Amino acid sequence: MRVSSLSSSDIVRRLPVHFPSKRHLLSAARADGPSLSLLVSTAEWHAEGTPVQLDVSLGDCQARYALAGAVAFVPPAAWQRNGHQLAVRFQGMDKRQAAEMVAYCAGRPLEMGTSHRQRISTSVRCHVRTESKRLAAEVMDLSLTGAFVAMPPGSRLRVGDSVQLVLQPGLFGLGGTRLEARVLWFGEKNGTRGFGVRFLGDQLRISPALRKFLNS
Repeated sequence: MRVSSLSSSDIVRRLPVHFPSKRHLLSAARADGPSLSLLVSTAEWHAEGTPVQLDVSLGDCQARYALAGAVAFVPPAAWQRNGHQLAVRFQGMDKRQAAEMVAYCAGRPLEMGTSHRQRISTSVRCHVRTESKRLAAEVMDLSLTGAFVAMPPGSRLRVGDSVQLVLQPGLFGLGGTRLEARVLWFGEKNGTRGFGVRFLGDQLRISPALRKFLNS
C-alpha cells in the first residue's frame, strides 16, 4: 500500500481520472449539503484536505474536465478495502464547475448543476432576514427548491445559516412572499458575487408561492 504523507498545506496533486461512461460518473457523484463529492480511483492514499486537480475523461464522449478540490476523510484501510477509492470534495465555485459536469452527464441544462429543478434567471427584490438583521438584496435566479442571491452589503452570513427570504417586500418591509431557507454555498455566478440557498419546509406550500415569480 502506497500512502502519501502530503498534508493540506502541500502542493496540488494532479490526478487523471477516467470513467467508462457518463453513467459511471453519475454513480460516483454525491451531493452533500454545501459540497459535492466524487469517488475516484487513486494509485496512492492521500490525507484529508490534500488539494488535488482532477483531470476527468469519459469513455463515451469527448468531454474533458479539470476540477479543483480537496480529499475528504477516508481511512487508509477503507481506501485499500474499497478498491483504492478516495472521495474528492468540491465547494464554492469549485462545486459549481463540478456540478456543471454532473448536469452534462445527466443530460440536463448546465445551469441546473445538481439541482433537481431548473433555475430561471430573475431580478427580484428581497430582504434577507437573520436573527439580528434585515438586509436588502436581489434574487438573481430561482427554482422551486432554491435561489441564488446577490451578496447584500454588510452581510456576515456563513454556510449553514438559516435565513428568511422575503420576496418583493412592501413598504417598511411589510408583506411579500416569505420563505425559510438555508445557506449552502458562497461564490460568484455570471459575474455576481452572492450565495446559494435551499428552501426549507413543505414543498406543497412553497411551489404555489413561487409560481408568479417563475412564470413572470
